[in-house]
Amino acid sequence: MDTATTESATLAAGVRRRWTTAVAALSCFLMTLDVTVVNVALPEIQSDLDASLDSLQWTVNAYVLAFAALLLTVGSLSDRYGRRSLFLAGLAVFSVASALCMTARSDTALIAARAVQGVGGALVFGTCLALVADAHIGAAEEMRRKAVGAAIAAGAAAAALGPLIGGGLVQAGSWQWIFAVNIPIGVVLIVATVLRVPTVERTPAIDGAVDRVGAVLVVVPLFTANYGLLTGADSGWGQPKVVAALTVAVATGAGFVWLELRRSGTALLDLELFRIPTFAAAIVLGFVVRLLTFGIFPFLILWLAGAHEMSAFRTGLVLTALAVPLMIAAGVGTPLARVIGVARTMTLAMIITAAGLFLGTLIAGTGPWQMALPCLVTVGIGCGLAMPHLMNLAVDVAPPDKAGMATGAANTALPLGTAAGVALFGVVLSSRVHAEIDTEAVGAGAERFAAAVTSGILRYPNAAQTELAISAFTHGLRLIFVLAGCGALAAAIISALLLRHVDRRESTPATGQTPTDTIGNP
Repeated sequence: MDTATTESATLAAGVRRRWTTAVAALSCFLMTLDVTVVNVALPEIQSDLDASLDSLQWTVNAYVLAFAALLLTVGSLSDRYGRRSLFLAGLAVFSVASALCMTARSDTALIAARAVQGVGGALVFGTCLALVADAHIGAAEEMRRKAVGAAIAAGAAAAALGPLIGGGLVQAGSWQWIFAVNIPIGVVLIVATVLRVPTVERTPAIDGAVDRVGAVLVVVPLFTANYGLLTGADSGWGQPKVVAALTVAVATGAGFVWLELRRSGTALLDLELFRIPTFAAAIVLGFVVRLLTFGIFPFLILWLAGAHEMSAFRTGLVLTALAVPLMIAAGVGTPLARVIGVARTMTLAMIITAAGLFLGTLIAGTGPWQMALPCLVTVGIGCGLAMPHLMNLAVDVAPPDKAGMATGAANTALPLGTAAGVALFGVVLSSRVHAEIDTEAVGAGAERFAAAVTSGILRYPNAAQTELAISAFTHGLRLIFVLAGCGALAAAIISALLLRHVDRRESTPATGQTPTDTIGNP
């Protein structure tokens, strides 16, 4: 091959890598955006579709649960059917589901479309970084790292800026716009992938069969537990459907653990990884960080809209008080860890997060909304310091042949934290509101009034009812902040005790690489 041909091939490869990185980054942004962008639209969705609190929670969680439940399976599927094919299928499913969300005329239709959207999101998110890695085969390792980093940064930016973007779209049009915008972007990504993203042929692994039973068993407990929690808070814990859902969740969850322990090397998730203290701590911390932030967002947004009559865009602006410090602190997290170690950095991050959450107890329904700002800023700093390490911790301590599985587990913990927070804190809010609103204050319609208050309807023609609604909702939100603050302190203890330098994977024959970050003391 002559020099001109070699240069031409090198140039073409560089163009393909840049296109693949751009497609992956935009895809990460779009899939992550739909986790948070919907939050600021919840008051408008509630008003337009007459949705209850559990329907609003499902609007968030249907996407998140489907997304999380399939992430572990997507890796196995991509090895078998090809990453590019699954990526394209995911984009198509996501775009069609976005159209269904946009045209939904009931909360049930919207929830179903959101679940389908989550399936598409998992197929895209679970393959886009692998596409980047494939495109950089033969390139310098530093080039691949930068490309993967760009895609991950795009996803982090979407998570932080989702409320502001969603607020702007709702303010400019309606809540349907947050879904409509996905369609043209999805079409552009499909065209760009077909024309510019290369297909890498791979020889399937001998043990590459998909753990179908495990894939089913990981989905069922997530959805049934979520259904039981949301329905129990709304209809009562003794209802047969609630008891049945929670029983199925426990049984199938136990079945998943039993199956994965038996399958070992062919398992969807090798549970032996949790014997590594640092790995277990990393998964828990990723779960907790999302639970304490995105898990609280829906209720804080309902409070801002209901108690303070904020528009969606103003609410998005308020939430930048968390997003901006989070992005700034994320840039500080890695250099700080080089100085004091990742364990101390994570412990400090969780303590700061706890302090911010306890500041949230200062909010008052009839007082200035600005009382929420110290909470948001402080929580943003704490979570930002933790964010750069949530993925690396799990991957760095896993055996080399389990790195992909560890990545999937760490990725799954994040959306599961969001879903768990929305479900659990919804139970807390509903219980507190129902406890504060009795028949003596409201009369025979107390149950219906309490249900309306928990869904964010806080303004009424009767001034006394408005005051009662705002007070009850605010007290529920304060209790959420107290419990979340205690959770963050528990996470700080986990960081201090379980993140250990001895768990680090040292240089191995398989990789010949020694990790450069420090978990424990430097």
